[in-house]
Amino acid sequence: MNAEVKAMPAHNQSMKPNQIMLIGRLDRCSKFDGKFDHIITLPAPDEYSKPSVIRLSSSQKIGDLGEMVKCLAVFNGWPNNYKVTGENGDRRDVYDAKGFFVAVE
Repeated sequence: MNAEVKAMPAHNQSMKPNQIMLIGRLDRCSKFDGKFDHIITLPAPDEYSKPSVIRLSSSQKIGDLGEMVKCLAVFNGWPNNYKVTGENGDRRDVYDAKGFFVAVE
């Protein structure tokens, strides 16, 4: 990651509990209902691993496509529980969670 990183301004860059500093390449950006949704690819830990891809929501655009960005964020999540039916007709509960990152602004 030798590219220059564009940092999103935040009021207080010191991290608090449950916050994370995200650094990665901005791959997509869209705006809906006054919020920007960004798709960011994070660096892979090594040359044999796949990079993680995350979604970040913010009230402002954090950078240009293809640019390396840096942003302080929190994780927003909620339960996503549902039932599934197996091949023999038995039903079971699945306990899951969904979520995305939100910029600290």
